[in-house]
Amino acid sequence: MKHTYCTNCRKETTYTLKKQEIRKVIKDKEYTFLITVAVCNECGEEISLPGLLDLNIKEIDSQYREKENLITIENINKLLKIYDIGKGPLALVLGFGEVTIKRYLDGQVPSLEYSNIMKKSFTFS
Repeated sequence: MKHTYCTNCRKETTYTLKKQEIRKVIKDKEYTFLITVAVCNECGEEISLPGLLDLNIKEIDSQYREKENLITIENINKLLKIYDIGKGPLALVLGFGEVTIKRYLDGQVPSLEYSNIMKKSFTFS
């Protein structure tokens, strides 16, 4: 079983990971996302775990891209492998600025227009 320090109980306890619904407004539009939270098995309060914030950022990014029909980081990486090309050259071939693909791989969310250009470059299975 997993243990961590609960700041509410003030002792080392076990915890459970659960999914929790949250609402966020992005570009004036409200979204509902499922994120992972850690709950103390002793007191039932939410606790902080190393890496949990990073996980939730990835979960929200993935769900946002799905809801907005945007290309995923994984699929951009597939595109690089399929064409055996670097980030800069791929960006230029697609008509983007040279650092655009690098920015997308670093987490910047592409516009729907740029996302569609990348998606049309190959068929995702």
